[in-house]
Amino acid sequence: MRKHTHRSHCSQWSHTMLEFSVFRHIKDPKPYPARCSFSRACEYFLEAVQAEEKQRLPLWSPTTFSPGKTRSKSSAQHIHWLVYDVDTSPRPFSVWRLFSQWSVLAHTSWSHSPHHHKYRIILPLAKPVPAKDWNRASQAAVELWSQVVGENAGEPDTKALVDCARVYFRYAHPQVEIDNSSPLHPKQYHQTGHHCAELLELDYSHIPKAKPIRRKHTKYTDGSISLKQGMEITAVREQIASHLGAHISGNEARKITCPNCSRNSVHFSLDLSYPNSNKWPSCNHKNSCGWWGTFEQL
Repeated sequence: MRKHTHRSHCSQWSHTMLEFSVFRHIKDPKPYPARCSFSRACEYFLEAVQAEEKQRLPLWSPTTFSPGKTRSKSSAQHIHWLVYDVDTSPRPFSVWRLFSQWSVLAHTSWSHSPHHHKYRIILPLAKPVPAKDWNRASQAAVELWSQVVGENAGEPDTKALVDCARVYFRYAHPQVEIDNSSPLHPKQYHQTGHHCAELLELDYSHIPKAKPIRRKHTKYTDGSISLKQGMEITAVREQIASHLGAHISGNEARKITCPNCSRNSVHFSLDLSYPNSNKWPSCNHKNSCGWWGTFEQL
């Protein structure tokens, strides 16, 4: 296990400027860059936002994106914070204190309850990680969790952890129509915490770089017609869908991995004689991704 080094005193880091991105709501594809000290970040992240429902909450991302671009993996530039999104660990919220050798802040999630602990542990990084390296860095982050918390303490959400363009809802208390002093009121069991120390230097140099994937060429036709011609033949489009492991729903091939955002969100039509058919494969996430292209790219 690699040792994750740290530096000297809190005063050295309390005024270090840290970067992240903010979003007004869940359907907002435009990242707004933000920059502040750790002490101001604690005020921002740990002050409860008022909202009637979760989907109306503002969001943030530990990632900075290319100027003028919408949020996507392809536009992600650097990851500035390590975020452990915890939904299934048997350890309670207080586990965040185990990370207090570094600067850390933590808060419970919207659906946290006394019987089902859900929370986030957030650590600013001493050095931002380039998005192209985040897959390796996220593996090192899982190792760090096991090293600090323990191997039998469950794991944070690895799907969220590996996503270099991930967004998170701001800390908030669900609004309920009971008295604030009641033990059942969310304010009584939702919690926050923070500690100022040295910033985490996430070492991922020991994680090997992934080898480039060489896609095996597949002949979709018998050679008598080109793939471009075959694109309009239903049987050929069905063969392509089968090869890609698509989910078929009516006339649509769905849940195909997008070559741009890596989500299972690409779809296309099988029979082009149907009204409103989609000849070209395209990603459902038009705002955050917007990819469309050819079958060769899939």
